[in-house]
Amino acid sequence: MKQIEGLKQAIESLKNGEILLSPTDTFYSLLCDARNAESVDRLLQLFPTQESEILLSNDRMINQCFKDIPGIAWDMIDLSDRPLTLVLEAAQYVAPSLIKEQQLAIRKVSHQPIMSLLERFGRPLASVTLSRADEPPLFEPSMLKDQHKALADSSFALEQHDEMSGHYAKKIFIAQNGEVKILRN
Repeated sequence: MKQIEGLKQAIESLKNGEILLSPTDTFYSLLCDARNAESVDRLLQLFPTQESEILLSNDRMINQCFKDIPGIAWDMIDLSDRPLTLVLEAAQYVAPSLIKEQQLAIRKVSHQPIMSLLERFGRPLASVTLSRADEPPLFEPSMLKDQHKALADSSFALEQHDEMSGHYAKKIFIAQNGEVKILRN
């Protein structure tokens, strides 16, 4: 019952344009509705040098974010056995500040509770890793400090999650013509 209430509160927070602190499949991250330009701008101002990405839970969400998706991207999504961020071209339907040179970084998640949040919210979430580049990634509840929690308007499932990897996702760029370039291994 407590988890369902927490999920409802998190969805309401996202609908209200708030920034949420939540576990993902890799680290604790700050999240917001990827289509709410004002929320995304607030999120990106918290960590201006940090890379952002879009978290998605299903193929429908992926299709909504791009005009066209190369076949190899689908293969990589389906075959990946660890967190994978793809940078694809021809991005659409997300806040403009997330799109850099018509490219957008996405990651399809499969861990709970972020998966449940995405499924119930029904829209992609913009995400930035909570830790700065010079800090170790935060992937255990004991690593969260008050200063981290203060960055968000609310939080979701801080203690309830499948084991996060604690490693950055592999990052691959795939051009419209199918050209592949590894950005982070």
